[in-house]
Amino acid sequence: MVRKRNSTHDTSDPAARVLHGAPSIRRHRLCGCPAAAITVFAAVAAAPGTARAGISSVSGLYDSQRILFRIVFTDARPFAAGWQFQVFIDADNNSGTGYAKGYDRLARGVETAAPQAIYVRDTTGGGGPGGWGPVRGTVSFTMTDDWHLEIEVPLAVAALNSGDVKFAFESYFQHRLVDSRAPQRTTFDGGSDCNGNGIRDDLDISSGFSEDCDDNRIPDECDIAAGRAEDCNENGTPDGCDIASGGSSDCMSDGVPDECEPDCNANGIGDSCDLAAGTSRDCDGDAVPDECQPFAAASGSRYLTIHPAPATQPMALRVTGSATDPQVRCVSGFVQADGSLGMFPVYQTSAQWCTVNVTGDEIIGGASYLIQPYTGSTWLPATRVTTPLWCDFDRNNVVNFTDLQIIVGVYVGSHAFPLPQVDAAPCVPDGVVNFTDIQVALQVFGSASTEMWNCVDVCP
Repeated sequence: MVRKRNSTHDTSDPAARVLHGAPSIRRHRLCGCPAAAITVFAAVAAAPGTARAGISSVSGLYDSQRILFRIVFTDARPFAAGWQFQVFIDADNNSGTGYAKGYDRLARGVETAAPQAIYVRDTTGGGGPGGWGPVRGTVSFTMTDDWHLEIEVPLAVAALNSGDVKFAFESYFQHRLVDSRAPQRTTFDGGSDCNGNGIRDDLDISSGFSEDCDDNRIPDECDIAAGRAEDCNENGTPDGCDIASGGSSDCMSDGVPDECEPDCNANGIGDSCDLAAGTSRDCDGDAVPDECQPFAAASGSRYLTIHPAPATQPMALRVTGSATDPQVRCVSGFVQADGSLGMFPVYQTSAQWCTVNVTGDEIIGGASYLIQPYTGSTWLPATRVTTPLWCDFDRNNVVNFTDLQIIVGVYVGSHAFPLPQVDAAPCVPDGVVNFTDIQVALQVFGSASTEMWNCVDVCP
């Protein structure tokens, strides 16, 4: 029971009682000791023989699982040497009557359940030390150093059901109240649990559950999920941190780990790094190492593109029409330096050949050819290629309106395609896209014929 005395202050709130002077108490609420053994001091008083007990700040933060109280003292508080504390918690924002007016729970620093753990009790119901109510559960507290106290109360223990929490703190020395803080409130904003695990982000980081390699106070997995950081190797660490820590190399200094760069030759080194270091050659400047280029391909209905593999030995390149293709079975010739076909071989190294586009009236649409290197004494394996249908610019095996759109778009500059893919006319391609190419495409489209328009047959 509390024996009241006349006062101009409301002493029914614990914090108000502390700030404005305490009433005479028959049985003390902290330890349950008889009045004769305890004298309660106002906040401005100090326990005999001690320095004044100052509290620098008190704060409360909580997520969907716990509320964390942080108390910072103005000087060292060795609790093992006689200092104790208790925290009053208003769990439902409802006003109350009596000594614990409005406060529903009490974390009692004097009542230890285990090392670094204390009991949380109801403030009503009686039956406990000091007349407090039954035990709700236990909570842990930590002195992070001699100046900082942290008390972590699970919401289930505090029975909180609101996003707005009221609390008050009291500090005692040898059962004497020496300092307190007026009631404070904290509100959960719900935006600090980015990974949705029910634990506040800063607790995830401080506990080591989440990494925060860039110290932006946001778990790395949330930066990655939100697109604020790239994670190309999918190791859960932002690429920038992989590079900064030395876990990934970045030979091009482009912020992309080397293991994420294209590696066409599968040597474990990005193509751009191979080219920068000179370990791969790129004679045509297309940023693809030469060893990864196909030896031969049909780049358009009127062009064969040959890209000899890197070698120092000079070689000639022969093009023959497929014996099973009546359109071109008579074709046979050696590639000349200008890309035409001739009777005599021209020997060049792969670096000299680089990429050569072969064209002429012998190269027609929808035909099969064999391209074979010759060293002067040895024929190397041949590669078969088949050109797309004449004027089939999108290579879908049909000449339709889309092909007309492409050639007109290239002509007026609204489309960009490699020249060999769209240079269809005249009978010997002239290396430009002009109105003649559009006329030929219209003729093929209108006649539903894929034969060469107005050109002499290659093999009569």
